[in-house]
Amino acid sequence: MRERFASPGCRFEVQIEQDLPEIVADPAAMPTALINLLDNAWKYSDGTKRIIFRARAENGGVAFSVQDNGIGIAPLETKRIFQTFYQVDQRLSRRGSGCGLGLSIVKFVVAA
Repeated sequence: MRERFASPGCRFEVQIEQDLPEIVADPAAMPTALINLLDNAWKYSDGTKRIIFRARAENGGVAFSVQDNGIGIAPLETKRIFQTFYQVDQRLSRRGSGCGLGLSIVKFVVAA
């Protein structure tokens, strides 16, 4: 991901708070979830991509977030985007090579 985000036409920023609490998570699953979020930010942002990855302390744990300048998600779709194989717009998946699994994997990892 670092190589892709270092390419021309992408501004990638990492903001990680100091002294974060220890993270108790599956060492293979957690990176997979974060990579899925970052991959979506990359795939669904056109033109100059602006992506920010953040990690901050929250309620005794660590909260991760990814912000981008992509196309966004309509409020009516936000409850469905975590369903397996669900895609907001089939045309976007063909353009971005998605199959509707990324966010459902993120939800599964976070729930676990």
